Amino acid sequence: MNDANPQGLDLQNIGKHFTMGGEELHVLNGASLTIAPGEIVAMLGPSGAGKSTLLHIAGLLDRPDTGEITIDGQACGSLGDTDRTRIRRTAIGFVYQFHNLLPEFTATDNVALACMINGVSQKDARKRARELLEILGLSERLEHMPTQLSGGEQQRVAIARAMANHPRILLADEPTGNLDENTADTVFDALITLAREEKVAALIATHNIGLAKRMDRRIVLHNGRLEGQPVSG
Repeated sequence: MNDANPQGLDLQNIGKHFTMGGEELHVLNGASLTIAPGEIVAMLGPSGAGKSTLLHIAGLLDRPDTGEITIDGQACGSLGDTDRTRIRRTAIGFVYQFHNLLPEFTATDNVALACMINGVSQKDARKRARELLEILGLSERLEHMPTQLSGGEQQRVAIARAMANHPRILLADEPTGNLDENTADTVFDALITLAREEKVAALIATHNIGLAKRMDRRIVLHNGRLEGQPVSG
């Protein structure tokens, strides 16, 4: 990897503060992280540490006060809103704790819509959606409505939707936090399988230590900075 033009996700010296009650709250203080394509990294840290804030900045949903975000070699810090939106749609996939599926559409259409927004034909979009859902073990649920799916199945549809446009970056915020342990394992396996198959650079925020230990690397957000954690720890 060329350090001057890094592929995957590169965050350098990210700073972010908020003003609350007239006082400045510094959530991120020079957080830096590089994730290579195909690498899956767990981000740990207590509630309120700033994990969601960092994911929003990495996903170009928010701007840092200081620092630079580079996605597949493109520096994004000075880009305008139009270019940031384009990169979000084409290069970044998001998975949240709650699936946020559209209730009036089938599993296939929930995924296909993500492609169609990017100009893919309905035929090709539905083909991509079916391929992803089948990889995720939902071949018997393609035309089911969200209300006909279990919580774990709905979250797998959300994962397929996040991967619909062949993103290079996958950002997940407590993707199994709303599921029981067995279902969480199933959903996590599906997420990791697809992330590895698509060779994305993945950053996954989680409180689940067991799941974190199954990723390639673990980092902890502490005092606004990212610190490595031994893989065997």
